[in-house]
Amino acid sequence: MADVNDIITLVLDDEKLKNSSSFGGKVYTDEPILRPASALKRPAPVRLNSVPEKIKEMRELPYRNDIRWQSRERIFYEQAKLMEDYEDDCPFSGSFIMYYPTYGSMTTEQLRGYFTWRTAVRKGEYPEAPVSFVFLYIYELLNGIGAGTPEEGYGKLTLINEHYGSGSAVRSYLNRWIKDYVIYNRLPASCLDNSEDKSFDEAVLVLMDCTGRSDEDVFGAIVRLSTYKIEGSTFYKAYPEEFRTVACGTYRRLSEHYDSHNKKTLCEKYFGSRVRMPHYMFASAVFYDHAGKRSFVYEVDPLQKFECMNGMWFSDMIYGSRKSSKELGELMRAVDHLMRKRFGFRHRLGGCKATKTETGIIGKEIEGIFEQKKREEAAKIEIDVAKLGGIRHAADITREKLIVDEESDTEDMSAGIEDNTAPEQMQVCEEHAGNDTPLDGTEYRFMQCLLYGGDAEGAARAAGTMPSLIADSVNEKLFDLFADTVIDFSGGVPEIIGDYAEELKGMIHE
Repeated sequence: MADVNDIITLVLDDEKLKNSSSFGGKVYTDEPILRPASALKRPAPVRLNSVPEKIKEMRELPYRNDIRWQSRERIFYEQAKLMEDYEDDCPFSGSFIMYYPTYGSMTTEQLRGYFTWRTAVRKGEYPEAPVSFVFLYIYELLNGIGAGTPEEGYGKLTLINEHYGSGSAVRSYLNRWIKDYVIYNRLPASCLDNSEDKSFDEAVLVLMDCTGRSDEDVFGAIVRLSTYKIEGSTFYKAYPEEFRTVACGTYRRLSEHYDSHNKKTLCEKYFGSRVRMPHYMFASAVFYDHAGKRSFVYEVDPLQKFECMNGMWFSDMIYGSRKSSKELGELMRAVDHLMRKRFGFRHRLGGCKATKTETGIIGKEIEGIFEQKKREEAAKIEIDVAKLGGIRHAADITREKLIVDEESDTEDMSAGIEDNTAPEQMQVCEEHAGNDTPLDGTEYRFMQCLLYGGDAEGAARAAGTMPSLIADSVNEKLFDLFADTVIDFSGGVPEIIGDYAEELKGMIHE
């Protein structure tokens, strides 16, 4: 193997290498193997556009002696004030995704693109932009940058929510920040009238005072706060008034039960208790409290207020999910389930998770519906105008007989009445009295009319009773045979349930 010195000698004696550029015009000296970063030669950055002086000034601001030790939020606020009126015309076409974006975390190209987009937004245009641009603009508005008054800032925040909130993370944050913005700047509470928080509190207030509110108000609050979609129920669509009555009655009775038997009220069980806690204004946003230390109380509604004490914030409100209640949803599902069963509704509902107490209360409210209907039907007086002539004629005969013969007026009167009011109902009751069903003659004739197209109401009237009463009697007598009701009277008109029509025709002949 050749010695290293021999190899070096051969290289130096090579005329071709001596005359090459590798050896010519250079002086080689000792150099350290490791060099500090400051000594490294960096390639000049490729700049697509020159850096505007305003952006240079903004970049230098964090290094000022009066600012450099301040918080990130304070530095952002000072930079935002500096750039408040800046406009640019250098669109950005790349992507920019960053959590809690600030000016210091952006390249010159991204900054110029952001200010170009902001210029368009301030002119009433809303072009597509990276979501981090939208958040940066929101941070500016929360800090009072870009709006002459708090009212103007509120309007701009709602416009951003309208144009950029759909289908992104913007809306979930911005809804909370807008509420904080209204409270922080002490804007009218009416600015929050359409917020989810406000509608939640209003519905809870109704349920807290359910005994003093109308069924319409209570049911509206139940629909708003229940996870069970009542208005989509097929039974509710068929019997809306009955469902509303039972739902409201059930909630009132159960609320009374909790007031007398439990430490918590029903509302506290479903939605949580009211608690005073520290509140972090504009949580998760880049925000500097530029208003300084203040002290005041802001009431959103009777269930929600906020207090600022020397710049420290506290909230006094119901803490919980502040969303629809799953337990209230289960109660309404149980109402639907039990009502379908009692009404003989063709589409049954499974999965009832009600407690024994809840089931008992719901059952009583449902029976109250049926009892009320019976009272209303019994109170109805039907007058057959066609028979008024016969009644007058009978009265005339009676009067004549009383005048002619006082002694025989009792017999004559009785005969006259019997002749003129020959009770058709007796004839009907006797007819089919010997049938092979549990029904008497009147009920048999009533069923014949329903099954074969007769006048069921006329048959009931002739028997001196009402269709609803006969229907209830028939359903009761035939329940052992069918284990169900055979006549549906829910629509106010008696109808044979189709599933049992053929079997009934085998029992009741035309």
